[in-house]
Amino acid sequence: MRDYSKPRCWQVAHQLALDVYQIRFPASERYGLAAPLRRGAVSVGSNVAAGSGRRTQADFARFVDMSVGSASEVEYQLRLAFGLGYLGASDYVTLRLDAAHTRRSLFRFGEQLRDFGRSPDDGLA
Repeated sequence: MRDYSKPRCWQVAHQLALDVYQIRFPASERYGLAAPLRRGAVSVGSNVAAGSGRRTQADFARFVDMSVGSASEVEYQLRLAFGLGYLGASDYVTLRLDAAHTRRSLFRFGEQLRDFGRSPDDGLA
């Protein structure tokens, strides 16, 4: 069994979720943009955790791919929050860069999982 909290990509995803929860939305957005943004941010790290419990590297990689998709969704929702005036420019830039870094980190990790165990004779190297 793998420890989901060891990969650096999970650590940055966890921090992103913590940071997203610090955004102060107006009460009218509690069930609007705030809820899906928070769910998406939680989903990023949650999918890594869920995938780490799978039996195969390929299954783990599929869950990491879902995390990449969730990180992309968070990036868009941050852009929307900024466009609607719920985030200041400085916070938006910081959070967007963190979300993009998280997405890239997850993508690289997924590639490593898929490449793990391939031999030079399998035609993929």
